[in-house]
Amino acid sequence: MAAAFSTPTSHSPSHVGGQGATPPTGSLSHLSHAMAQAYSTVGARVLPWETLSALVQGESVIDLNSLPLRTAQEAYRFVKGYGYDVHHPADVQALGQLLDDSLVFLEQHLLRCTRPEDEATLGRLRLPTRLTQKRPDVLELLMLAAQPKKTELSLWSCALLKILHTQVHIEHTAKIQYAATAQQQILQQYQPVLEVLPHNQGVRLGKKGSPKQLVLAGVETKRLKTRESLLIKLLSKKANVIEEIDDLIGLRFITHQPADILLALDILMDNQLILFSNVNPNRSRNSLIALEDFEQAWEASAHPNAPAPPSDGGESPLLPTAIHTWQHLVRHLQSLAVAHPNAQFSQHNPHSAEAYRSLHITCRHLLRLPNNQAVGGHDERLFFPYELQFVDATHYQQNQEGEGDHAHYKDRQLRRSQRRVLGPLLHFLGWNET
Repeated sequence: MAAAFSTPTSHSPSHVGGQGATPPTGSLSHLSHAMAQAYSTVGARVLPWETLSALVQGESVIDLNSLPLRTAQEAYRFVKGYGYDVHHPADVQALGQLLDDSLVFLEQHLLRCTRPEDEATLGRLRLPTRLTQKRPDVLELLMLAAQPKKTELSLWSCALLKILHTQVHIEHTAKIQYAATAQQQILQQYQPVLEVLPHNQGVRLGKKGSPKQLVLAGVETKRLKTRESLLIKLLSKKANVIEEIDDLIGLRFITHQPADILLALDILMDNQLILFSNVNPNRSRNSLIALEDFEQAWEASAHPNAPAPPSDGGESPLLPTAIHTWQHLVRHLQSLAVAHPNAQFSQHNPHSAEAYRSLHITCRHLLRLPNNQAVGGHDERLFFPYELQFVDATHYQQNQEGEGDHAHYKDRQLRRSQRRVLGPLLHFLGWNET
């Protein structure tokens, strides 16, 4: 599959689907001729109802059962409109490399069995030699996938096109191109407020000399995702575009108890690291902090008849009206007895386990691009999203165990990607989906 992607010589718009002698079986023109005959039995052209439904009802192209293409000329025009010209050598080379990468990903990841029961389905699938012995033409793949009568080969072609489409979006997105620069700038701005304490005593959050400080159990930074990890994640998401991924960069703050999360948020806001104006509200996920309950407990503790919170070191219990220092506030907030939410909120990651507990916030950093990266050689700025996760030490440990751990999460994500790409093929073959 490392051979050069040959530029088609008989696929130009002036020749494909034209009149004349029937080309040899298996050629692109033969496919076009066969499809024209198949559609001629239907009669007059009908509207592409499934494609219209995807546009109107917000369905993903990855979930389409058919493509609204009838001839090789339409396939050529589609690829041209997509942004590639199969008569341009640079485009041909780029498409060829992405197609090679898609085949490798399909074989090494989506056809990989991760459970014993997969052997009866994924373990029986074999890529057709037509796709492996010689790199397929992207126009040919489109024509195969668009056939009105589905075959095993047409469904393999459809699966490969789903991966290729996702590869293209990863390849040509500014978010990926600037990810390393963004990670450096974002992590750098957190350094002044993070200090690793000696003897495994944790991490101090807050600027040196500031009265607002909090000792955390730990802080973790997320490594940039590999292309394979991005592909699996995108193939499992409805939108299937890289713009929907906002956690390429991230930090996780591990506190000693849930109440400390509110204190950590306050410190980060006080240092202008979390700007409430630049938080993406659609991406906030909270399955840990019952904020209203904390607020009600706080207000109730100020009532004259409210039971006093437990004191510390023989000192008198502190009520909100008597809080004058940050240390007093910390001790009082930690003393409030607040239960955690019993279930996740409605908007959550479908791959997360029900027992998973954390708070996720998506911030947007105004990234400054160096001259050598910016268009026109001038400094440019663009917003780059990143994720902050907050969890207390107890729930952090629980999240690492059972169905809530990261390995199970990634496995559920992979299985959804496998079903989405290979499900129609498995159904066609009469096998149960993964």
